[in-house]
Amino acid sequence: MNALIRILIILLFFIKPLCAISLGDVTEHVEKSYAVQQKKSFSNLDPFSHLADETESSYFMEGLYEPVSVDDELLRAKIDATYEEVAANNRFVKFLDSNALIELPVGIKTSIGSLDYVILIDSVVSTPEYSLLYASMSFETPKTGRIHFRGEGIRFSKKGGIEGGGTLFLVGDYPSQTEENQSKDKTQLIIRGKNNKTFVEFDCNGFKQFGLEASLVFSNKTILPEDQTGKILENQNVSVDFTTSVSDWNDILVEVGIDPFQVKGLDGVSFSITNAVIDLSDTRNLPGVSFPAEYIAQSPFHQSGNPNLWRGVFIQSLTIALPHQFDTKSEGNATERVRLTGQNMLIDDLGFTGIISGENLIPLEKGKLGNWNFSLDMISVKLVANELTEGGLKGKIDIPLKEKEGSGTADENKLFAYSAMMKMGGEYLFNVSSPEEISFDLFKAGKVTLLPSSYVEVKSIDGKFLPSANLNGKMDIMLGLNSENGDADSNAKKNISLEGITFQDLKIQSVKP
Repeated sequence: MNALIRILIILLFFIKPLCAISLGDVTEHVEKSYAVQQKKSFSNLDPFSHLADETESSYFMEGLYEPVSVDDELLRAKIDATYEEVAANNRFVKFLDSNALIELPVGIKTSIGSLDYVILIDSVVSTPEYSLLYASMSFETPKTGRIHFRGEGIRFSKKGGIEGGGTLFLVGDYPSQTEENQSKDKTQLIIRGKNNKTFVEFDCNGFKQFGLEASLVFSNKTILPEDQTGKILENQNVSVDFTTSVSDWNDILVEVGIDPFQVKGLDGVSFSITNAVIDLSDTRNLPGVSFPAEYIAQSPFHQSGNPNLWRGVFIQSLTIALPHQFDTKSEGNATERVRLTGQNMLIDDLGFTGIISGENLIPLEKGKLGNWNFSLDMISVKLVANELTEGGLKGKIDIPLKEKEGSGTADENKLFAYSAMMKMGGEYLFNVSSPEEISFDLFKAGKVTLLPSSYVEVKSIDGKFLPSANLNGKMDIMLGLNSENGDADSNAKKNISLEGITFQDLKIQSVKP
């Protein structure tokens, strides 16, 4: 009799148009829902509909550099006037000696590559033991325009020759963009003069080398800084500070490190740079640098036939941490972030360019899609100039329809396979295919066939994936008449069989509705 009552309850259950199995509790959240049909078209999606208006500021300028003072403005103008006087009167010399100081100002010209470096001597103060030179230099740079150097009291011996070499220091800071004059460039270079670490060394033959202190600052339309927990640091820019010595301003290659950051729109994906090189050279690229075909099609340097003119950051190796939605189960209630390594990525005035790929990143027993186990078998993400041109995931989902005592592993033939599209803004669109046959232990259903109209939906709530299944199909049920729990008896005469029971809109969720 108990078995018959259970049968009637089951039949009444399937008369209902909507059924739900809840596996947990949930409080109120702000959520995003992504409908995930079995045949979902992604062709009409706009991956950039969420991005901020391009009129917003790309750089937070306050404290980024020292504003030029009135005194520095006057000194820069004086240096330019001195150079114009030397050039107008052709007072260039190749070597500095006592005869060259007879008529001032005079310029010691040195040509390196495509640039002329002219050390200007504008005045001399004589003492019984030596003379004191007052010198300067200015020249045009590709990103920051004309920059100026000044040195005073440089000793020149009575026997001829600069004692200990001459040094000129940069007159203030030189940003490639100011708050009043911002371009659409995704990087800006700030040459720093405050600490006297940007300077020119020269001797009687003229220019010798530069000492350079600078910062390369990235637009917040490209990459965003994050703290140690992975949280975005608001109202800040990613910045790389570096110092180096160079003999040719147009041939600068510097190894640097970059603090962790996220690419704009690729929410939650953290990049930690272990080895990168800033390329400010017009004569060469770093050996081993490679440019994707899609990038080459957009690059003005490649399109003009001058790839050596490319300037930016070449990332040789890095570590990539996936968003916290993909955290795996660890000991106790702890979770562990999923990381993979990458290489050969670029950041320049077009944005971030690189490929993220990996296989077998999350095993089924460690992945959590809500309360359901899932695997991440493959990921492939391609960004070109900050545009997501490819973003895909593949794996399997174990929907909790079947639970066998003593079974620690899922039946591979009963798992739901998924592929997912990654969308800018931290959205994921899942495409799930079901196995042909599954079983429901809950209803003692030995055979369940799902219809193609069945689908899986995934919601993102507070940065977590919460899935649900909406299933349509038919099932066969076998119940033991004398069994307390309904298990079928080995004697077929003591069982009751219900075949071909159809069900519609059977919902299986990982939280209460």
